[in-house]
Amino acid sequence: MRFEQLHLFATILSCGSFAAAGRLLHLSQPSITASLNVLEAEVGQRLLERTPGQRRPVRPTAAGEIFATFARKALADYRGMLSAVTLSSDAPQTPVRIGVTPTPGSSLLPVLTNKFREENPTLTVQVKTFRGTELARRLKEGEFDLGVTGTRPQDDGIVFERFFYDPLVLIAPVRMGLSGPITLRELKRLPLIVRDASGNLMRLLIQALNRVGLSLAQMNVVMQVSGNNDVLSSVTLGAGVGFVARSLLAANRENHDIMVVPVRRLQVARYVYMLRRESSSFSGGMRLFWEYAMGTEWREHVFSYNTMML
Repeated sequence: MRFEQLHLFATILSCGSFAAAGRLLHLSQPSITASLNVLEAEVGQRLLERTPGQRRPVRPTAAGEIFATFARKALADYRGMLSAVTLSSDAPQTPVRIGVTPTPGSSLLPVLTNKFREENPTLTVQVKTFRGTELARRLKEGEFDLGVTGTRPQDDGIVFERFFYDPLVLIAPVRMGLSGPITLRELKRLPLIVRDASGNLMRLLIQALNRVGLSLAQMNVVMQVSGNNDVLSSVTLGAGVGFVARSLLAANRENHDIMVVPVRRLQVARYVYMLRRESSSFSGGMRLFWEYAMGTEWREHVFSYNTMML
């Protein structure tokens, strides 16, 4: 039995469905099903109750409940082992230096680093924000140890892994009175706030529009702003509607002036990546932070859509 199998099983239960677990672990549903079948064959017991097409969360069998208890304990012991080994040296701990692009830097990293510090109070985490075009270069030059970005890296010498599902969603002022889901035709008529088309988020939105037969030129664009937070502010003030990363809304839960409006047929999937240099040593605080970020505990409550059935 492999550690990855325990992680897979715990993630399925945490997410509530194979599809949501697949988004989080970056695996296809057939791959998850095959891995679970191997695990159940090794254990000799059915571990999950699932019915094709059912919309209720996947539930463990009686044997699965027992297995889940020990699997979660094994995962917690593994993280505890990493922390204990990392902190066992008498030498001062080197800070974990993280470079991040603006969008995840304003929503994900505050939550992730705060939770990590709570569990590892003797480790120091330092975060700096850079433009996406600079992040990979600065990482390769050794300015920081780990990178976090919403753009899939294309550079040689960089190891990366997807670790967070962060789709774009349409938001509108509550007083606009929209009742979703709306159609693509209705979307075309709404006053739309956009960002610079050269940015990654806008490229994803334009690609999603193209997949459903639309272009940005066909939209009723009334304003162009700089970034994610600018779209949120403009929508809150009633200037129109706009697409933002869902994590930004989770980090601004007290904003009751806006609402999410689903759009039929339009989905703008987006992932956030963790990066490191292939040539650098991967141990100590770096590995501990990486492993922690890949887990689900820090996402709960704030980013529940990453740990529950979507």
